[in-house]
Amino acid sequence: MFTNRSQHSSGQVLIAMLYVMVIGILVTTGAIYALIGNTQSTTMFEAGSLAYSAAESGAENALLRLVRNPAYAGELITITSDQSALITVSTSSGITIVSTGSYGTVQKQVEVKVHYNGGELITDSWRELPED
Repeated sequence: MFTNRSQHSSGQVLIAMLYVMVIGILVTTGAIYALIGNTQSTTMFEAGSLAYSAAESGAENALLRLVRNPAYAGELITITSDQSALITVSTSSGITIVSTGSYGTVQKQVEVKVHYNGGELITDSWRELPED
């Protein structure tokens, strides 16, 4: 009779260990998925910040160019190998500068409205344009 009892308890320990291992694997997998999601979110936030700073730099460059040359129409500025700003200047209704900053595949846009007052360039508004 003792032999039967030891065989049954060793089988129960094995099943209990399998349950503990499965639960441990599930918890670890969930933690890894959460870590991957947070890392991707942080990477996209950082890329958005770099794209926005490129757009801001482009807008500031356009303001400087407009002070020096009122006929300035825009340009493409390469800041780093994967960060750039595309600047367009429109004069259809006042002067509107739109600077599109890019970092990798992420893009942000800044719009600046300005006007000349007695030869002095005055900034009317400065805002980030919503994403499409």
